[in-house]
Amino acid sequence: MRKFRTAAAIRSGVLFLCCLAFVPVAQPDDAPPNEIGVTLEWDPNPEPEVVGYYVYVGTQSGVYTRVVDTGSQTFIRVAPLDPGITYYFAVTARSSDGLESPFSDEVSYTVPIDGVRAALTPVTFGVANEAITTRFSTQPGCRYFVQATEDLLTWRTLETFGPDTADEIFWEDAMTSSCDHRFYRVVAQLP
Repeated sequence: MRKFRTAAAIRSGVLFLCCLAFVPVAQPDDAPPNEIGVTLEWDPNPEPEVVGYYVYVGTQSGVYTRVVDTGSQTFIRVAPLDPGITYYFAVTARSSDGLESPFSDEVSYTVPIDGVRAALTPVTFGVANEAITTRFSTQPGCRYFVQATEDLLTWRTLETFGPDTADEIFWEDAMTSSCDHRFYRVVAQLP
């Protein structure tokens, strides 16, 4: 496990980052045609000890489940991202001594369900064995995301189905009994 230290331990006193931002750019030529992602860019840290950066990614503010080493680059494309989900990002700088700065300010991005890259899918709901069931038709080349929320604000993906799935999908939420209430949707990532 990597040990994190504060910037105060670095000889010059402080490692800092500023201006983490989203940069609208064209999808890279080598990206899969239906892959959804976002490009992040930040100002370089001017301290000579800084040799690289880590980008932290999560679906809850302050809770990061993925770390990407960008080397010395001050930008990165983060993909794939699930449509309709809000992602949170922060960056740290790292020194040649292996020390790491505190997190930058966090930025968030909600992947749009815009009808062009992603769209809501008609769903039939039911109840079987005290569990919620969903049934929906699929189209060739699309990926499908069964998503749920308890507050209609924070959605999370419960299950993903690839583009080579059957013409109709029947899915059951085995965790229904653990929630007081839960709302569902199915999002198609279009080819």
